[in-house]
Amino acid sequence: MMFGGGGGWRRHGRLDEEDDINGNIYDKEVVKTLLNMFKPYWKSGVFSLIAMLLYSGTVIAIPWLVGRAIDNHVNNPQNSNLNSMVLLIIIVAAFQFVTNQMQIRVMARVSQNVLYSLRVNLFSHLQKLPMSFFNRNQVGRVMSRIQNDVQQLQEFLSIMLITLGDFVSLVGIMAVMLGMNWKLALVTFSVLPTVVVLLVFWQKKARGAFNQTRRTIAGVNAGLEENISGIRVVQSLNRGNANVKKFRQINSANLDANLKAGQLTSALFPSVEMISAVSLALVILVGGLIALSDPGQITAGYLVAFSLYIYRLFEPVRNLAMQYGSLQRAMVAGRRIMEILAEKPEIIESVNAFELNTFDNNIEYKKVSFGYINNEMVLKDIDLKIQKGQKVAFVGETGAGKTTLVSLLVRLYDPKKGKILLDGHDLREISFESLSSCISMVPQEPFLFSETVNENIRYNRLGINEGKIVEAAKLVGADQFISELPDGYKTKIAENGRNLSVGQRQLISFARALASDPKILILDEATANIDTESEMLIQDAIDKLLKQRTSLVIAHRLSTVRNSDWIYVMNDGCVIEQGTHENLLSMKGKYSEMIAYSERDAKGVILYN
Repeated sequence: MMFGGGGGWRRHGRLDEEDDINGNIYDKEVVKTLLNMFKPYWKSGVFSLIAMLLYSGTVIAIPWLVGRAIDNHVNNPQNSNLNSMVLLIIIVAAFQFVTNQMQIRVMARVSQNVLYSLRVNLFSHLQKLPMSFFNRNQVGRVMSRIQNDVQQLQEFLSIMLITLGDFVSLVGIMAVMLGMNWKLALVTFSVLPTVVVLLVFWQKKARGAFNQTRRTIAGVNAGLEENISGIRVVQSLNRGNANVKKFRQINSANLDANLKAGQLTSALFPSVEMISAVSLALVILVGGLIALSDPGQITAGYLVAFSLYIYRLFEPVRNLAMQYGSLQRAMVAGRRIMEILAEKPEIIESVNAFELNTFDNNIEYKKVSFGYINNEMVLKDIDLKIQKGQKVAFVGETGAGKTTLVSLLVRLYDPKKGKILLDGHDLREISFESLSSCISMVPQEPFLFSETVNENIRYNRLGINEGKIVEAAKLVGADQFISELPDGYKTKIAENGRNLSVGQRQLISFARALASDPKILILDEATANIDTESEMLIQDAIDKLLKQRTSLVIAHRLSTVRNSDWIYVMNDGCVIEQGTHENLLSMKGKYSEMIAYSERDAKGVILYN
C-alpha cells in the first residue's frame, strides 16, 4: 500500500534532499545543542581548554626564547647562559608536546562520548516517531542522517578545540609581534589581505569541488547497493558486463571530482607558503634597513624571533582555512540531525495509561475516520464491533482500507476522528506494553532481523523459553525446516532473511506471533506469499489456534474467508456489506461478485486480486 507524503521539509516534514554542504560556519542552535550534550563532561572539557591555552602559550613562547638566547650570546658570549637557555627551550618544547597530546586525547574521548549519546538519542527518538514520518522519508536518507551526518559532527568535534587553539595562537602571535616591533609587525601583516583574497577564492572553488565529490560518491554507493541487492536479477539476465561498464562511468566521475578537489587542496599549501616567504623577505629587508639606520633598535635575535613568528603566524591561518569547510559541513549536518530530533511523536502513551491484563468482551470501532494526508480520508466513519473469540474477515479490493483499519488497532496510527475501544477502554488510554502483549500481527511482507531463528521468534517476548519457541514453530509447521538448518534454531538469519524462502520467512513470522500467546491475532494477508500446498499444511493448525482467540483476518483466499464467523466487505474506506458467508451471498452484492470471480479462477481459491 502506498502512503501519503510529498512536499518539502518545511511543509510536510520530509528530510531535505539537498546534499550540498553550503552553509554558515556557525549555527547558534547547533552549537547550543552540542554544548548541552557536553555538560556531563564539563570537567574534561575545562581540562582540555586549559591544556589548549597552555599549548598556545608555548607556541608563542618558543620563538621569543630563541631570540633572547641569540641576543644574550651575541651581547655577552662569555656569560650568556646559552646552555641554560637551550635547556629551557627543550623543556618548553616538551611541555608543548605534553599539553598538545593531553588536549587531543581528552577531547577525543569527550567527543566520542558525546557522539555515543547523540547516536543513542537519535535511535531512541526514531523508535518513537510515527509511521507517517517513515512514509514521508526514504530509509536511505534517514540512515544518512544517523551515519554520515553524525560522522561530520565527529570531525567537527575533533577539530573544534584545535580550531580555537589556532585562533588563540594567531591573536597571541600578532599581539607579541606588535609589542616587539610595530613597524616589522605591520610589514608582516601587509600580506594578510592577499592571504584573505586567496582563501576566499579557494573556498569558492573548493566548495563546489567537495560538493561534487559528495554527490558522485553517493552515486557510487547507490550503484553498489542496487546491484548487490539485485544480484540475482543481474546474474539471471546476464547484466554483469553492462553494469560494470555503467559503474565505470559513475566511478570515473567520482575519480575526476576527487582529483579536482585534491588539486585545489594541494595548491593551497604552496600558495600560503609562498606568501609567508614573501612576508619573511620583506621583514628581513625592512629590518635590515632599520638596523643600518639605528643599530640598537633591531638585533639579530629580534629578526630570528620575527622569522619564527612569521612561520607560526601563517600556520594557524592555513589551518583555519582548511577547517572552514569542515565547520561548514558540520553545521549543515547538525541542522539535519536537529530536524529529526525536532520531529514530534504522534503516538504517545497516556500519562495515566493503565495495564489491560485481560480481554473479556469486544473490540469496537466508533465513527473512526483516518487519512495519511489531512483532508484525504482513507477510512470514513467506520462502525464495527468484534466479539471475543470471533474470527472476523475483511475483504475488498486493493486500496479499500483493510490494512489501514487493522493498523489502527495496534496503534501504528491513531484515528483522526472517532475512537477504538478494547473492552470499553479507548486504545489511547491503554499502556503500550499491555497493548502489545494483548495483540500480535502477522504482516503480508515478512521481516526477519539479522539474529538467530530463536531470537526472531521470541522478538515480542524476550523472556520465553526454548520449549515455547519450539512449540510455536511446530504449531505453524515451521519446526521441520528449522531443524534442517545448519544450526537449527540457533542458525543466524541473513539480512532480510535472504537465506530463507519467502514461505519460510512467513512461517517464522507466524511462530513469532503465536509464541507471545496473544489474545487478539491479526493476519494481514499473511498467507499471500505462501504457496497453496504450504498453506494447506498449516491451515489446520491456524484454525485450531484461531478458535481460542479473537482474530482479524485480511485474506484473498476463499478458503480462509468463508470459514469466518463474520465478514466485512470494504470499498473506498467504507464498510459496504457485512454478514456471514451465506448471508453475503444472498445479498447479491460486492461479495457475490468476488465469489463469482473466484469461481472463474482456474483453482477457484482466489477471492480477488
